[in-house]
Amino acid sequence: MFVFTGLFAQPGPNLIQTDQEIDWAYYEEKGIDPLAAERLVNRQGQSILEVIPPTGLLLMPESGDEKVVAFDPEDGALIDEFFFPGDDVNLTTPIHLQWNFNGTSFLISDQSMSVVQQFDTDGQFEETFAPQGGQDTDILQNIRGMYMRGDGRLLVTVSGGGNANAVAMFDTDGTYMGNFVDNGVGGLNGPWGIVYRPDTDDYLVSASGSSGVHRYDSDGEFIEMFATGLAFPQQMQLLDNGNVLVTNFSAPAGVYEFDSAGNQIGYYNIVGSLRGVQELGNGNIMVTNSSGAHIINRDNQLIQDQVISGQGRHLAFIKPLDIDFYTLTLEVEPEGAGTVQGGGSYPEDHMVTLTATPDIFYEFVNWTDADNDEVSDEASFDFQMPAEDVTLTANFSPLDSYFAHFTVLEDSDDEDPIEGATISIEGFDPVDTDQDGEASIQLPEGTFTATISATGYVSEEITVNIVDADVDIEVHMMDVILDPANLEITTEDLDPGEALLTWSDPSQVGEFRYDDGIVDAQLGFQGDWNSVMGAVHHHNAILNEITWQLTSEGGPHNQVKVWVLGLDAAGMPDRNNILYTAENVPNTDNEWMTYEFTDPVEAPEGFFIGLSYNGFLGLAVDDGVGEPWDFVPNTQFGVFDITDPGYAFTDISEWGFQVNYLLRGFGLDFGEVTFKEDPVVKESGPAPVFIPVDEPYHAGTPQNQSGQSKALVGFNVYLNDMDDPVAEEITETEYLFTDLPAGDHSAGVQTVYTTGMSEIVTIDFFIEGEPEVFEVTFNVEDEDGNPITDAVITFDGVEYDAGVYTFGDLDPGTYEYTVSKEGYEDVMGDVTVVDENVVVDIVLVEVTEPIVYPLPFYDDFEGYADHDDFIMNSDWTIIDANEDGFNWFLHYDETDDINVMASR
Repeated sequence: MFVFTGLFAQPGPNLIQTDQEIDWAYYEEKGIDPLAAERLVNRQGQSILEVIPPTGLLLMPESGDEKVVAFDPEDGALIDEFFFPGDDVNLTTPIHLQWNFNGTSFLISDQSMSVVQQFDTDGQFEETFAPQGGQDTDILQNIRGMYMRGDGRLLVTVSGGGNANAVAMFDTDGTYMGNFVDNGVGGLNGPWGIVYRPDTDDYLVSASGSSGVHRYDSDGEFIEMFATGLAFPQQMQLLDNGNVLVTNFSAPAGVYEFDSAGNQIGYYNIVGSLRGVQELGNGNIMVTNSSGAHIINRDNQLIQDQVISGQGRHLAFIKPLDIDFYTLTLEVEPEGAGTVQGGGSYPEDHMVTLTATPDIFYEFVNWTDADNDEVSDEASFDFQMPAEDVTLTANFSPLDSYFAHFTVLEDSDDEDPIEGATISIEGFDPVDTDQDGEASIQLPEGTFTATISATGYVSEEITVNIVDADVDIEVHMMDVILDPANLEITTEDLDPGEALLTWSDPSQVGEFRYDDGIVDAQLGFQGDWNSVMGAVHHHNAILNEITWQLTSEGGPHNQVKVWVLGLDAAGMPDRNNILYTAENVPNTDNEWMTYEFTDPVEAPEGFFIGLSYNGFLGLAVDDGVGEPWDFVPNTQFGVFDITDPGYAFTDISEWGFQVNYLLRGFGLDFGEVTFKEDPVVKESGPAPVFIPVDEPYHAGTPQNQSGQSKALVGFNVYLNDMDDPVAEEITETEYLFTDLPAGDHSAGVQTVYTTGMSEIVTIDFFIEGEPEVFEVTFNVEDEDGNPITDAVITFDGVEYDAGVYTFGDLDPGTYEYTVSKEGYEDVMGDVTVVDENVVVDIVLVEVTEPIVYPLPFYDDFEGYADHDDFIMNSDWTIIDANEDGFNWFLHYDETDDINVMASR
C-alpha cells in the first residue's frame, strides 16, 4: 500500500478522498499513481493467445494491475486483456515494452523499480535485464521509454538519480555501455520517449522538463530542437510518411502531429492527459492515459472511449521476428481516376481487404494483376497475400458527362442578371457567373445539390438532375434585405411640433481590417475552444458579419467558434462583456469564410472580433509591413483561456510577433472611439506558434453579404400608424415631421428593395406642448360679509398694491400669502395650484380696543400698590361682586402666580 502526504486512502480500487488539488504532473514524473490507494492484481488473468499473429499486436503495459494488454493493430480492438498476467512482484510501474534483440523475450522498462525486466513470450518473469546485477540508481532511475537499435544495443531514457537527463545504452546482455546521450546535452531535461528515423539517420527524444522534442545525430550529439512549446511530451511514433506523432500529458494536452521538418500539421485533443500513441492500420489513432486506451481520428473525434480501462502506458507494435513480409502495391488506371486502400507489407496467406473508390467522373471496372489478368470485379474484396511482392491495379472507365448551364437573375420585375455569383457543387471546382449572369459546370449523370451565392443576395440551394443531356437552370436571387440602423430623433433647435428622424443606410457597409490580403504565415495556439485570437477595432459600430481565412496548418478545421467582445475603459478586449458568440461555425481551410450574425451586433464603445478552435487554430497572417497595412500595436491579441482571468489578453508583439490576422468585420462605422485610460499589456500564458508558409500568396477577396445591392430602392417612413407610410421610397436618410401635437409618438423606417422590404424599425419620442399656467384670486370680506377692496396682499414673497387680488401665470405648486388691512387682524396661509385656477376666500376680523377703568386701589389690599386706573381686558376675570360695591378679579400672570385685586 502506498501512503501519500495529504491523501486519505480507503481500501478498494481507486478510492481516494482529498481536500488538496493533485499535482498530476508531479506524480507522472515520479511514476506514482496518486489514486492507487491499494494495488489490486487480478491473478486469475490468463492469456488467450498461444502465438503472436503474423500481422502483429499492439501491446500496452497497464500499471494499475501490472499486466500487459494486447490490441489489434489494424482497428485497435481488444484481443487479450491478459497478454501478460498481473505481476506485482517484478513490476510496479511498467511503462514501455520491446522485443529483446533476437525476438525470444520481451523487455519492459519499470519507472519506479528503475530497471528493465525480461519476460518470456508467455508473460513469465525471467530476469532483470538491465542494469546487469540489479537496480543501480547511478545508472537507471525514474526510467521511461526505450529503443532497440539494429546492432542489438538498448537505449533507455533516464530522468533521475546519478545519471539524470540522459539516454543510457546497454549491450545484448544488459551490460551498461555508458550513455548514448550524455547528461543534459542539448538542454535535455526529463526525457521520456525515443525514436530513430532511418531516412535522416537521427534520433528524437521527447522531454517533459525541457518541454519539447530534441534531435540528436547517430552519435548522440545534439543537432537542434525538433519541436518546442510542449508542456509534457511523452511517447512518440514515427509514421511511414515521415510524420511524427507526439503525446502531451499536460495542458494543452493532446496528440501533436509534425512533418519530418518539425512543422506542426495537426493537433487532436479530444482525449486529455495522454501518455501513449500509435497510428492504427485503418488510419485512426489509439491513445492511452490514466483511464485506459481510447481511439480517436484526425478530425478530433472520439471513435471509441475506453477500449479497456486502467492505467494505460506507452504502446508498442510487436510482430514475430522470424516471419517474412511481402509488399502489396496498389495502382490506379487511368491515373487520377480514383483512390485505392489496402496496400502495405503482409506475411504469406494474410487476408487483406482492398477497396477502390472511383472519382466522380469514373466508374470502377475491375482489379488486374501485373499480367493484366482480372483478379476481381468487386470494388472491395479480400485478397490473400502470396509469398512474394504483388502489384494490383484498380481500373476505372470514364462516365458520360453533361453541362449544367446556370443563369442567375434578380428576383425582381426587371430580372437583371447577377454578375459574380458563385455556383458551388461538392466535389467540383466552383464557377462564377459572367456579366450576363451565366456559368456552366460539367457533371456526370446523377443528382447534385448546387449552392449559389452572391454579394448582397440571399444564398440559394437547388437540386440539379443530370440525365442523358445538358440542362438549363434559371436561378432567381432575393436581395439580402437589411434593416435600417441607428435611428435617432431630435427636437432641439426646431419649431414647436417638429421632430427630425435620421437613420443609417444599412447597405453602406464599412470594412474593418488590418491585413493586406497576403498570407505570409500562420499563427495559432495549441489550445481549445477557449483559446481565442483576434483583433481590436476602436470604432463605434454595428456589425453584420465577420470574415476570416485559416490555413490547413493543424487542420482540417471543419468548425470554428466566433467571438465578439466589447472593450474596457482602456480599449482592451473585455472578457466580461461578450457581445456575441457562435459555435460550430463551418470552415474550409485556405478560403475566405464569411459568417453573418443572426442579429446586428451593436458596439458603441468599440469591439474585438476573434476565433477559436479545438486544436491548433492556424489563423493566416500577413507580414505586418507596407502602408497602409503596417502592424499597429494593441490591435492583434491572443488569450490562451478566455474563461480564466489568470490568462490576460496579450498583444502579440509581446510574444515577438508583428503581423496582422486575416480577420475582418463588416458593418456600419460611426467613427473612432477614444479611451481615457492607457492599456496595460503584458505577456501572459503560452505563446502562440508561428509557422511561415513556403511562399506568400494572395488570399483573394472575401465575399460579404452586407454589401450594397443595386436593387435598393429607398426607404418608407411611418408615424404612429405602422400600416400607412407618410413617405415612400425616399432616398434620403432623414425625415422632418411637422405640426405634431404635444404628447407621445412613434416613428418607423423600413428599407425597400426591388425584391422586398425589411421589417419596420421604430423609435418612440415625445413632443412638448405650450406650458399651461393658472391664476389665484382672493375674495376678501369682513365678518359681516361686506367686501373689502383695499386690503394689501403679500403673495409668494412679494407685496402688491392695495386692491390687487388676482395673481396669474402660475405653474402648478404651493404659494404662501398674507392678507393685511389696518384695523384688522392679518390672515396668513398657503394655497396649492394643481391643474386649475383657484379662488381663496378671506375674512378679515377687526382688532378690539381695550376698556380702561379709572378705579383706585386700596392701600390695605395686600400685595398691590395704588394705581390710577385699571385696564380691563380678557386677561382679567370678574369672579365676585358684593354689596360693598367691590368687584373681585382673578389674573394669571406670565409666571403663573395668582393675582387677586378688588375694585369698586
